[in-house]
Amino acid sequence: SSFFEERLAKKFRKSIPVEVVTLDRIAKQEGWLEPSGPPIYLLKVDVEGFESFVFKGGKGLLRSGRVSNIIMENSSFDPHHVTSVLSAIYVAGFRVHMLLNVNGDPYHPEMITQINQAIETIPSLPKEFVLDDCGEDIKFLVKVLFNIWWVKAT
Repeated sequence: SSFFEERLAKKFRKSIPVEVVTLDRIAKQEGWLEPSGPPIYLLKVDVEGFESFVFKGGKGLLRSGRVSNIIMENSSFDPHHVTSVLSAIYVAGFRVHMLLNVNGDPYHPEMITQINQAIETIPSLPKEFVLDDCGEDIKFLVKVLFNIWWVKAT
Protein backbone atom coordinates (compact mmCIF):
# COMPACT_ATOMS: atom_id res chain seq x y z
CA SER A 1 0.00 0.00 0.00
CA SER A 2 2.92 2.35 0.53
CA PHE A 3 3.63 2.35 -3.20
CA PHE A 4 0.49 4.28 -4.06
CA GLU A 5 1.47 7.92 -4.40
CA GLU A 6 -1.78 9.23 -2.98
CA ARG A 7 -1.16 7.28 0.24
CA LEU A 8 2.20 8.97 0.90
CA ALA A 9 2.81 12.37 2.43
CA LYS A 10 3.95 14.75 -0.32
CA LYS A 11 7.43 15.14 1.17
CA PHE A 12 8.02 11.38 0.72
CA ARG A 13 6.79 11.12 -2.87
CA LYS A 14 9.48 10.32 -5.39
CA SER A 15 9.99 8.03 -8.33
CA ILE A 16 12.56 5.26 -8.48
CA PRO A 17 12.86 3.22 -11.68
CA VAL A 18 12.72 -0.53 -11.11
CA GLU A 19 12.99 -3.46 -13.46
CA VAL A 20 9.78 -5.45 -13.77
CA VAL A 21 9.94 -9.09 -14.81
CA THR A 22 7.28 -11.78 -15.11
CA LEU A 23 6.93 -14.83 -12.91
CA ASP A 24 7.39 -17.01 -15.98
CA ARG A 25 10.71 -15.31 -16.77
CA ILE A 26 11.95 -15.90 -13.22
CA ALA A 27 10.68 -19.49 -13.28
CA LYS A 28 12.54 -20.16 -16.52
CA GLN A 29 15.70 -18.42 -15.29
CA GLU A 30 15.68 -20.42 -12.04
CA GLY A 31 14.91 -23.74 -13.74
CA TRP A 32 11.61 -24.18 -11.94
CA LEU A 33 9.90 -25.33 -15.13
CA GLU A 34 12.50 -27.99 -15.97
CA PRO A 35 11.47 -31.64 -15.43
CA SER A 36 13.99 -31.83 -12.59
CA GLY A 37 12.94 -28.47 -11.17
CA PRO A 38 11.92 -28.22 -7.52
CA PRO A 39 8.33 -28.16 -6.36
CA ILE A 40 7.01 -24.80 -5.20
CA TYR A 41 5.04 -25.40 -2.06
CA LEU A 42 3.83 -21.82 -1.61
CA LEU A 43 3.53 -18.81 -3.90
CA LYS A 44 2.70 -15.69 -1.85
CA VAL A 45 1.35 -12.72 -3.81
CA ASP A 46 0.74 -9.37 -2.10
CA VAL A 47 1.06 -6.65 -4.70
CA GLU A 48 -1.60 -4.12 -3.70
CA GLY A 49 -4.00 -4.36 -6.60
CA PHE A 50 -1.59 -5.52 -9.31
CA GLU A 51 -2.48 -9.22 -8.99
CA SER A 52 -3.81 -9.46 -12.53
CA PHE A 53 -0.40 -8.46 -13.91
CA VAL A 54 1.39 -10.99 -11.71
CA PHE A 55 -0.85 -13.87 -12.73
CA LYS A 56 -0.93 -12.85 -16.40
CA GLY A 57 2.88 -13.01 -16.37
CA GLY A 58 2.86 -16.31 -14.51
CA LYS A 59 0.45 -18.43 -16.55
CA GLY A 60 3.14 -20.95 -17.46
CA LEU A 61 4.24 -21.37 -13.85
CA LEU A 62 0.67 -21.75 -12.61
CA ARG A 63 -0.17 -24.34 -15.26
CA SER A 64 3.11 -26.23 -14.79
CA GLY A 65 1.81 -28.17 -11.80
CA ARG A 66 4.86 -27.12 -9.75
CA VAL A 67 2.94 -24.74 -7.47
CA SER A 68 0.92 -26.45 -4.73
CA ASN A 69 -0.48 -23.46 -2.82
CA ILE A 70 -1.07 -19.79 -3.49
CA ILE A 71 -1.84 -17.21 -0.85
CA MET A 72 -2.88 -13.88 -2.28
CA GLU A 73 -4.34 -10.72 -0.90
CA ASN A 74 -7.36 -9.21 -2.59
CA SER A 75 -7.00 -5.47 -2.15
CA SER A 76 -9.02 -4.39 -5.18
CA PHE A 77 -12.68 -3.47 -5.21
CA ASP A 78 -12.87 -3.33 -9.02
CA PRO A 79 -15.19 -6.16 -10.13
CA HIS A 80 -13.41 -6.66 -13.49
CA HIS A 81 -10.00 -6.87 -11.82
CA VAL A 82 -11.13 -9.22 -9.04
CA THR A 83 -13.04 -11.56 -11.33
CA SER A 84 -10.22 -11.77 -13.89
CA VAL A 85 -7.71 -12.73 -11.19
CA LEU A 86 -10.02 -15.29 -9.56
CA SER A 87 -10.90 -16.83 -12.91
CA ALA A 88 -7.27 -17.03 -14.09
CA ILE A 89 -6.21 -18.92 -10.98
CA TYR A 90 -9.26 -21.18 -11.09
CA VAL A 91 -8.70 -22.01 -14.78
CA ALA A 92 -5.07 -22.91 -13.96
CA GLY A 93 -6.43 -25.71 -11.77
CA PHE A 94 -6.54 -24.16 -8.30
CA ARG A 95 -9.47 -24.12 -5.90
CA VAL A 96 -10.14 -21.84 -2.96
CA HIS A 97 -9.17 -23.71 0.19
CA MET A 98 -9.75 -20.93 2.68
CA LEU A 99 -10.58 -17.25 2.97
CA LEU A 100 -8.53 -15.42 5.60
CA ASN A 101 -9.15 -12.04 7.14
CA VAL A 102 -6.38 -9.45 7.26
CA ASN A 103 -5.10 -11.01 10.52
CA GLY A 104 -4.83 -14.45 8.90
CA ASP A 105 -7.83 -15.94 10.69
CA PRO A 106 -10.32 -18.12 8.78
CA TYR A 107 -13.12 -16.05 7.32
CA HIS A 108 -16.51 -17.58 6.46
CA PRO A 109 -15.32 -21.21 6.05
CA GLU A 110 -18.92 -22.25 5.40
CA MET A 111 -18.79 -20.39 2.07
CA ILE A 112 -15.84 -22.18 0.43
CA THR A 113 -17.85 -24.65 -1.68
CA GLN A 114 -20.22 -21.99 -3.01
CA ILE A 115 -17.29 -19.58 -3.59
CA ASN A 116 -15.58 -22.15 -5.83
CA GLN A 117 -18.86 -22.75 -7.67
CA ALA A 118 -19.31 -19.01 -8.16
CA ILE A 119 -15.75 -18.55 -9.47
CA GLU A 120 -16.37 -21.34 -11.97
CA THR A 121 -19.20 -19.24 -13.49
CA ILE A 122 -17.07 -16.11 -14.05
CA PRO A 123 -16.15 -16.95 -17.69
CA SER A 124 -19.88 -16.95 -18.53
CA LEU A 125 -20.29 -13.31 -17.44
CA PRO A 126 -20.79 -10.79 -20.26
CA LYS A 127 -17.55 -9.06 -21.26
CA GLU A 128 -18.90 -5.69 -20.13
CA PHE A 129 -20.72 -6.76 -16.98
CA VAL A 130 -21.71 -4.74 -13.96
CA LEU A 131 -21.54 -6.03 -10.42
CA ASP A 132 -25.30 -6.59 -10.39
CA ASP A 133 -24.78 -9.25 -13.11
CA CYS A 134 -22.84 -11.33 -10.57
CA GLY A 135 -24.16 -13.66 -7.91
CA GLU A 136 -23.99 -12.77 -4.23
CA ASP A 137 -20.77 -14.75 -3.68
CA ILE A 138 -18.87 -12.82 -6.35
CA LYS A 139 -20.28 -9.54 -5.00
CA PHE A 140 -18.96 -10.55 -1.57
CA LEU A 141 -15.48 -11.27 -2.98
CA VAL A 142 -15.39 -7.88 -4.71
CA LYS A 143 -16.53 -5.89 -1.68
CA VAL A 144 -14.30 -7.35 1.05
CA LEU A 145 -10.56 -7.08 1.76
CA PHE A 146 -9.21 -10.56 2.51
CA ASN A 147 -6.58 -13.17 1.68
CA ILE A 148 -7.31 -16.29 -0.33
CA TRP A 149 -5.51 -19.59 0.14
CA TRP A 150 -5.68 -21.56 -3.11
CA VAL A 151 -4.72 -25.24 -3.41
CA LYS A 152 -3.88 -27.06 -6.64
CA ALA A 153 -6.78 -29.41 -7.41
CA THR A 154 -5.79 -33.06 -7.62
